[in-house]
Amino acid sequence: MTQPTQVCADNLVMDHRHALWLMGPILLGLAAQLLSQAADHRPDPGSPPTSCSRWIQVGAKDAPLVCLDRRPATRLRRAGVSRACLERHSPATLRSGDRIVLEKDAPCWLGRMPAQLITALGLRVDLNRADARELATLPGIGPKLARRILAHRRRQGPFRRPEDLLGVRGIGHRLLARLRSRLRSRLQPTPTSGMEAK
Repeated sequence: MTQPTQVCADNLVMDHRHALWLMGPILLGLAAQLLSQAADHRPDPGSPPTSCSRWIQVGAKDAPLVCLDRRPATRLRRAGVSRACLERHSPATLRSGDRIVLEKDAPCWLGRMPAQLITALGLRVDLNRADARELATLPGIGPKLARRILAHRRRQGPFRRPEDLLGVRGIGHRLLARLRSRLRSRLQPTPTSGMEAK
């Protein structure tokens, strides 16, 4: 009795091996098809992946974004930034939301991405570098309050911490609590107004 059971088990094992041998090419074909579909699906350049911590824009306001998490100088060179521009604006000093503007027959200059793009990327707004348009994109801050923040920054100097916003008329503790996760204040020189206008 045990012998027929072993024979059935051996035949069953052989059937599974035979089935896998026959199914192997089919499974490989399906895997290749799935991989090709995944390779064809590329994300929209307007919606970058969130895995990058330092986004820079190179060129005009509608130019593509460059992630500077790894090998920033190489990535900037591939985006068209000259060596002279990299010497002037070191990749180590560039921060998320910066824009390197390239012009023909003129040196490059550093500006900021459009305010809508900064908001769409979920980047923190630097209180000491933001212009009125960028500040106005924050929740609860409109154009009027943005102008007050800029006036306070001109009169009192750079913001040392987000809590310094409480000195601006119209900003209270409740609004500051809503804004806190979207703000940063680094003590670095603000760009000149000529650069902001470009």
